[in-house]
Amino acid sequence: MTKAKQFTESGTSPPTVRLVALTQGYFALVDAEDYARVNQFKWFADVARHPDGTVRTVYAKRNVRKADGTWTMQKMHCFIMEAAGIEHRDHNGLNNCRHNLRPATKVQNGRSMKLRTANSSGYKGVTWHKQNKRWCAQIMVKGKHISLGCYTDPVVAARAYDAAALKYFGEFAMTNVMLGLLSPLKKLAQSAPNVTHADRHASTKQGGTR
Repeated sequence: MTKAKQFTESGTSPPTVRLVALTQGYFALVDAEDYARVNQFKWFADVARHPDGTVRTVYAKRNVRKADGTWTMQKMHCFIMEAAGIEHRDHNGLNNCRHNLRPATKVQNGRSMKLRTANSSGYKGVTWHKQNKRWCAQIMVKGKHISLGCYTDPVVAARAYDAAALKYFGEFAMTNVMLGLLSPLKKLAQSAPNVTHADRHASTKQGGTR
């Protein structure tokens, strides 16, 4: 996750974006039109880490007292959009400019998740199938697992997942290419799950990562 000090304000006059100081040396990026409203409150950096200690996500949040006297936390991006269920298009929780924020249901937000911590294949949507001794790709759509085939090469399996994610999830897809795990292809077939490969084997009810 990018430290806020790496954000730079626009060089235009007046600036179109502003930096809001958080805790732990982080800053959040907001549109200039939202700066005064946001900066009147104290915000902190909520940092989630992987088991190895590296940063997984960072969000700007503040503590808010509710009418009944109890406390809750509010995310800056939800405060700016005055709504719950808001996600970041670029998946950077510190980039809270309006053009980077969009409404998303819980399901849509889940579709754009990054690689799970427990993933063992190194690719999203790919898992090792012990019986077949191959890498199998699958995707979950509307609560159902769709098998995308099994392959000797995990990269091919990851490509199959990416094609299916783009087909079924559209702008909410988070592919292995987007995660930087695969190099981009000039054209990625979006006819999944009809992905063909000489080494493909049919598989059903296989566990895996979304």
